[in-house]
Amino acid sequence: MPRLCCCSTQGADRMATAPLELLLVDEDEETRNFVRCLLPANYIVHEAARGRVALELVQRHLPDCILLNWWLPDIEVLPLIQLWSAAHIPVIVLTRESFPQMVAPAMAQGAQGYLLKDQLSTGLLEQVITDAQADAKLK
Repeated sequence: MPRLCCCSTQGADRMATAPLELLLVDEDEETRNFVRCLLPANYIVHEAARGRVALELVQRHLPDCILLNWWLPDIEVLPLIQLWSAAHIPVIVLTRESFPQMVAPAMAQGAQGYLLKDQLSTGLLEQVITDAQADAKLK
């Protein structure tokens, strides 16, 4: 099924380096489509609506960064964050909650950062991904 996108080729020629491989994990298809549209066209984006599928995709593709919804219907996210952070894969939590205490446990488990879904933009998303990768390389 073709994916509908909120934009066509936004960011397509901004990245001169090798494309990043991302895993986007969110149960909501509209959110996944929206986030995908904010990313440069040359990013390789794998998607999962469930945590168990995400586990398989991480083993298969070893992404450069994971964008993970704070809540998933089939699995707790904190153990996923801990697992992937221990493997030096940067994890960025996506949430609708603007209370820092809501994401503090994710940060304690190793998440590199978090983004509020209603404040996402191309520039912010790219910057947070870049910063998360840089931080992960330092660890």
